[in-house]
Amino acid sequence: MRRLFFLLFAAAAFLPLPSAGLQQPPVEGFKGRVRILPSPQRRETVIEVRANIVFDHGSNQIVYLLQHHDGGPMPQAWEGEADLRVSEGWIAVLRKDGRPIMFRFPEREFTLHIPADAFEQYPVFGIAKYQARTPYTTEEIRSLAEKGVIGRPAKLPAAQ
Repeated sequence: MRRLFFLLFAAAAFLPLPSAGLQQPPVEGFKGRVRILPSPQRRETVIEVRANIVFDHGSNQIVYLLQHHDGGPMPQAWEGEADLRVSEGWIAVLRKDGRPIMFRFPEREFTLHIPADAFEQYPVFGIAKYQARTPYTTEEIRSLAEKGVIGRPAKLPAAQ
């Protein structure tokens, strides 16, 4: 019996631990004023965030452009105070005045300690992040929602 226990113990020592190599991607979180601007015709949603902090790029604004699957659900337009949580493949908007909203790649793990069914869920297949030292104007964000481009001219080197 002792020998069997020793063999099992020795074999178990070589098995990987369940958490070995399963690092969760980091979750970024911040609070601020959030605007959700859906564009059903383009199957995209713009999320503008004016955070209560200044980010490394020198502004308190980040803008996300999300691409929805054809025929999938689209969110309602909304603006208000929220906590935002962002990780690889998902964005959670924890609204102060309503049910939280989740935008995510369907195949991505959700790593917050909130049940997934507590969220309004919107599957997406693309997430782009826009940030600049000078905040984007209302017109630039509207252009992104309506046309899919920010409309800010690129700074090209002078011709020689």
